[in-house]
Amino acid sequence: MAENNPDSQTTSTPITAGSPVWVDLGVPDLRAVQGFYETLFGWEFENMGPDYGNYHMITNGGAHVGGAMSMQDDYPDQGSAWTIYLKSDDIEKTLTDTAAAGGNVVVPAMPMPGLGSMGIVTTPGGESVGLWQSDGFEGFVLDGAAGAPVWFEVMSFDFAADAEYYRSVWG
Repeated sequence: MAENNPDSQTTSTPITAGSPVWVDLGVPDLRAVQGFYETLFGWEFENMGPDYGNYHMITNGGAHVGGAMSMQDDYPDQGSAWTIYLKSDDIEKTLTDTAAAGGNVVVPAMPMPGLGSMGIVTTPGGESVGLWQSDGFEGFVLDGAAGAPVWFEVMSFDFAADAEYYRSVWG
């Protein structure tokens, strides 16, 4: 059995297109929930400033966990939600392939200077999923530490349509 030693070297498998690489939380009032996550997981929130819409990077012991922000005033009725981002090697192609597979582009490719590009789509079954193409920032750290992302699943309104979408767009 492998020793549980945080200082030991580990071998990691390259993250392929379609794999989860980021998660973020949109809430009406980030300050209202920030303490909950700080206490529960020990997360730290760093405001990236107005150039990034006051998006907060979340870290856990220095490792990236995800991001969070208060919802824009343009969406007062939108509830709180976590969004999972999948790795894309070519975000424009992924957006085109999503539309061709019956999904919808909600947020077209948007550059995040020095980090990468993001987009949001809905699957044919109606679920939202984020896209991330790195330009230096690869995403969260999957190190198995307490408070790190470890499990992702799809809860689909139309399993057959979404299964075909994930097969055709993501392989």
